[in-house]
Amino acid sequence: NHTHFILFNDELNDLEKISMRRQMIERQLSRTLLHSQINDDHHHSKNVFRQSIPIVMLLLGGHLATLITLCEGLKNETPVVTVLGTGYLADIIARLCLDLRSYDELMKTLGDDRIDLKDKLKEKRNKDIQDCQIQIERLINLTENSSEQKNTTIRNCLETVIKMQKLIVVFDGIGRVDNVEDEM
Repeated sequence: NHTHFILFNDELNDLEKISMRRQMIERQLSRTLLHSQINDDHHHSKNVFRQSIPIVMLLLGGHLATLITLCEGLKNETPVVTVLGTGYLADIIARLCLDLRSYDELMKTLGDDRIDLKDKLKEKRNKDIQDCQIQIERLINLTENSSEQKNTTIRNCLETVIKMQKLIVVFDGIGRVDNVEDEM
């Protein structure tokens, strides 16, 4: 069992350029097939392709730049581990994903004859999504000036999070007292 982190300093100070560079590197790493040659028992050379390198995003806290990076990662089908209890964006996204999963599970258990209850659940689900958007807008507006462009970015990113929620795993880092490896 190994955990690998790739850290680099490319002397960039512009947050947008840093984010773009990281996305480029993540995309390249996750799509690159490692190629090598080996000799088989008959001393014939053959090509071997190994699995692509897995990339996982870890969401701790975060603000607008984090939200944009998160959504770009999700669009590239990068899985995300969101740590509940680390505050800011991570807590908002974690709660939304947990709520959406609860709604989805409830909808599956309800029969077709419970249309009234399904409608109420859909209504509550939509309200929770709107509340989440408001929470993110408030969070962003604490650190930056509000603008319609930022609110549009938040809406678009939220749509991506909802659409790609299956790629988001919520880990309750505060509520856990045991080691994750103990369960494996």
